[in-house]
Amino acid sequence: DDLRHWLIEPDMAAEQRDAPFLNRQQLTLVNTRTENGYRRVRGPAGSGKTMVLAGRAAALERDGKNVLVVAYNHTLLNYLRDTAVRFGCNRHRITWLTFHHWCKRVMAEAGRIEEYDALFHGYSELDADAREAILATAMPMLVEQTLRDPVAAVARYDAVLVDEAQDMLPEWWAA
Repeated sequence: DDLRHWLIEPDMAAEQRDAPFLNRQQLTLVNTRTENGYRRVRGPAGSGKTMVLAGRAAALERDGKNVLVVAYNHTLLNYLRDTAVRFGCNRHRITWLTFHHWCKRVMAEAGRIEEYDALFHGYSELDADAREAILATAMPMLVEQTLRDPVAAVARYDAVLVDEAQDMLPEWWAA
């Protein structure tokens, strides 16, 4: 009887093989594009916004698009990645990054990682306001300048999807 318990597949593992249920409106958001390419999805907690984003990322990946998914934290990125797999995509062909990790990647790809590292020299000795100013303003400004440099060879994406966009600061959006 003890062995029998270990042979039963967990519900979560079985659920991973099934595509999530989406209503008609959610399916439309997953499978269509707006005329200008921009879309903001709003709704209350639990309404399926994150599920739609994962579905859209999967649909774009299946169409051969180069997709970047940005979220505020790693836990959310892991959930998005796991959910996108349920929509039948190759999760390794989608780039999943937090905003700050994306910034560091841009600077490394552009060959300007020393400038990025210089922002954080003595970071631990700074007060909380100074540390926040680096993360909120100085770092995104440096990345934005780097992206405007025509010589900078950094990855470009066909689609950028952002979850929990309200957590992103205006300076981050500018970058």
